[in-house]
Amino acid sequence: MPVKSIRPLLICVCLSVALAAGCAVYRPEIQQGQTVKIEDVEKITQGMSPGEVREILGTPLVNDAFNQQRWDYVYNSIDRSRTPTELSVASIVFKFGVVDTIDFRTQTADIIDQSDEGVTVQPREKNGWFSSIKKRFSDFRKKRKLEKSEEAAEQEKSEEAAEQEKSEETAEQEISEEAG
Repeated sequence: MPVKSIRPLLICVCLSVALAAGCAVYRPEIQQGQTVKIEDVEKITQGMSPGEVREILGTPLVNDAFNQQRWDYVYNSIDRSRTPTELSVASIVFKFGVVDTIDFRTQTADIIDQSDEGVTVQPREKNGWFSSIKKRFSDFRKKRKLEKSEEAAEQEKSEEAAEQEKSEETAEQEISEEAG
């Protein structure tokens, strides 16, 4: 190939690599809700008024339209891979205009699932493109290792069969020599 025809191809390849490298997406860590700290929740005591609770924890993030007596403070942190890393939930229940029940739960894990029963943590395997390639390579290696061990077992069986045939032939020759 002449040098003149390689030069445009080389320029295109270099530009493609530069553009691909510059297209990486920046994903900031996302923090949603109000930071709910155990120290702040411990300041809340039974018998406090809604105003006193609001001074300590701030305005509740979730106002239940069906239960005005329950205030929920939720804090959710999501890392750059869009995996929830922390979930804190503080629920304050009022009766007769004062604090009756205080519930604080915090969870940190690979995945956090909110359900009707409360906050539960379920481990999850990360499925990024690198993990999938790594898993495929690992599966390929395991499969290849299994194939090699099966081949070795078959070869060993064939060698044993050959040895057995030789010993039978030797035994037949000895018998024919004794008879003859």
